[in-house]
Amino acid sequence: MEPKDYADILFIAKKFPFIWENIIEEAKKKDLWVEPIAVSRIIKEFPIELLTPIKWVTQPDLKHVQGSLALISEDILKGGQNSLVP
Repeated sequence: MEPKDYADILFIAKKFPFIWENIIEEAKKKDLWVEPIAVSRIIKEFPIELLTPIKWVTQPDLKHVQGSLALISEDILKGGQNSLVP
């Protein structure tokens, strides 16, 4: 995945309510390798500094982004509700 893909996942998760298990099941239909543990690990281990070159409308706080990606990683493992939506 490219850094922009991580940014897309983050901002979709911040905007829309959904259940991660459903998202993973849909992704499996497109890519057979998709598996919650692997996806969770990939997101959790993403080097956050790779987001710096992206041309943002408003530059996000990378520490906050890192925390949000860690939460997404946990949510994927649990397969439950997206917890980034208020």
